[in-house]
Amino acid sequence: MNVSAVIPSHLRNAAMLCVFGLTPVSAAAPALSGTGAPYLRRMLDAIAAMPTAHVTVSLSIKVRQATNTTSSSDLDVAWAPGNRFRLSLTGAGPGGGTLVVGTGSAVFFYNANSHRCTQMPAADAPSVQQALRARVAMLPPGSPAAWNYAGRRSIDGRSCDYIVSSGGPGTGFLYLDHSSHLPHLADITRITPRGSMETVAHFRRILPSAPASLFRFSPPAGSKPEIAGPR
Repeated sequence: MNVSAVIPSHLRNAAMLCVFGLTPVSAAAPALSGTGAPYLRRMLDAIAAMPTAHVTVSLSIKVRQATNTTSSSDLDVAWAPGNRFRLSLTGAGPGGGTLVVGTGSAVFFYNANSHRCTQMPAADAPSVQQALRARVAMLPPGSPAAWNYAGRRSIDGRSCDYIVSSGGPGTGFLYLDHSSHLPHLADITRITPRGSMETVAHFRRILPSAPASLFRFSPPAGSKPEIAGPR
């Protein structure tokens, strides 16, 4: 199922297309090649192997199009068994004010700027959760496909494997924790139809647990609730 097709149009861009690269979740991620590919595959496997997680990321996004813009955001993503998940994006960056919560029985999309709240059926939860988890990997469509291993380096007092792009489209590098294989710092420049976008992501924490309170949601006072029917 194409998740972007079942998300209400007024929330689709903010919730899905503006997280880690402004790309539809239906688009295929690039095939990985080069000496760095095994390290990136281990990163993807490490993320997929976490049944529960709480990830906090600081984002700096530079868009080079007709008008150059730079913005900063904070991304908070959590997931747990039972179709429970949460994405909160705050700040001036693309999609700022977006909140997505899977409670186990329903999926809620809320935008703090428009005060619109949309409820979707639980049947859509697995696809939405998969899309949110995939964004943590920092390898959206349009990012580099060829990567080289450039040795081990210490960053923020942490031993990391340094992976550098070696071919297009786009450019980038990632620091992956040597022990856990999880991302610590990433700088990815994607090529878009209108120019390019550079996303710098500093993973402040990746915890193997998440409090149950993250997966609860009540429409804020003054919000405009809508209910999306099954697709």
